[in-house]
Amino acid sequence: MEHFNPILGNETTGQKFITCGEIMLRLTPPNYEKIRMASAFEASYGGSEANIALALANLGVDSTFFSVVPNNSLGKSAVRWLRSNDVHCTPMILTEPDETPSNRLGTYYLETGYGIRPSKVIYDRDNTAIAAVKPGDFDWDAILADADWFHVTGITPALSESLCEATIEALKKCKCIAYAETKEELQEMAYGPTHTSRYDVVYPIEGLGTVKEAEVVRCKNGCVVNFMEDYMRRRDPNSMAIGDELPTDKPRFKDRFGYEFSKLRQETLDWLSNQQIVMLPFYAGPNGHGYPSLMICPLNAAFFALSLANMQGFTSIVDVPEHYKPRAIIFVAPPFRHTHFDGKQVVVHNRSETLHEVFAYNLYPGPSDKNCYKVEKGGKHHGLRGFENARRDNGCNGVRRIMKPVHEVENQRHCHQQNDHPQGSLYGFHDQESLCWSIRSFRGRCPR
Repeated sequence: MEHFNPILGNETTGQKFITCGEIMLRLTPPNYEKIRMASAFEASYGGSEANIALALANLGVDSTFFSVVPNNSLGKSAVRWLRSNDVHCTPMILTEPDETPSNRLGTYYLETGYGIRPSKVIYDRDNTAIAAVKPGDFDWDAILADADWFHVTGITPALSESLCEATIEALKKCKCIAYAETKEELQEMAYGPTHTSRYDVVYPIEGLGTVKEAEVVRCKNGCVVNFMEDYMRRRDPNSMAIGDELPTDKPRFKDRFGYEFSKLRQETLDWLSNQQIVMLPFYAGPNGHGYPSLMICPLNAAFFALSLANMQGFTSIVDVPEHYKPRAIIFVAPPFRHTHFDGKQVVVHNRSETLHEVFAYNLYPGPSDKNCYKVEKGGKHHGLRGFENARRDNGCNGVRRIMKPVHEVENQRHCHQQNDHPQGSLYGFHDQESLCWSIRSFRGRCPR
């Protein structure tokens, strides 16, 4: 379906929107008549989310509407009306009576105001087809696969308890950038979206299936993280590689792996652009002297952000100043350890005159944060100091090894425990210029 925007002409936004909600039959008396005096009604269709999809389509935006309607003439007519207005309806579900017993389309009566007389609406939307859906009825991964934006209002989850749960499912599947306003919020992120006592950090790896990298366990005094592989419980001394051409005495990525790092860098940013992300601003170095920095990692590995915040000090998103420009950014992409490096720990430093990027392809905090940050410039080392030193300066032992089993955690040696010490949701990371932004412009939080 081709969309034409009369304002933009042939230009397109490139963004795909999907809206989700109830579409209803709208019955309106003609010529501003009152309902109580009407002998005929004009039929049309409407609903908050459907109206948004239609308005976007009229502006030339690629928009899709998703809903559940009965598989009868009314439901099919609603779908036909949307399609006639350039709204995609491919995900729409038409149900039979055995699937949604009421098998009805919601209806509302609109009495159009005239002069000082306001408009009036009467709803008849109880027990409609969409209100009968249950969690698990929809494949949200498939529905949201090509969407850049997902729009839903508070009306939809209010239609029924089961639809509320299904809406929460959809929100949890959305890409997002999450941030923490408080220490408690960041710690809760480490326990996953369900906030259970045990949370598995897993990733789908082609050829290996689902790989469990770590297990996060809730304890009375914080959370304990246990790595599944013995190899991941120690820092690999050969993990570091340099991806740039600036002076260094460390091994270069190209010499070690045989190709330019720029290719892998772009693959990493593309992968992160399709994940739920946790974003942590921090200052690398001692209090009052650190460089403004940023860490970006998958939301399911929020414990990694917690360990960094414990070492560097927690910075609330509300305390980040306007026009905060990071001098250093850590990108965390755990699956690449398996897909590109045969399971080995690899951390690549990619430096420029204005930005120090660290790409951590594993979840062990050592090589990704403690063994970081000395900016080589003019033969001198400037400002960004090692996190191990910064941890001592801050006076907190946020990440430490547990050499014996702790209460509530059996047989977990060499764990990392996030103790109760001072600590630190749909964005495309595709070019270096876009990495310097005002962090406070992000206010989209992940659903809880």
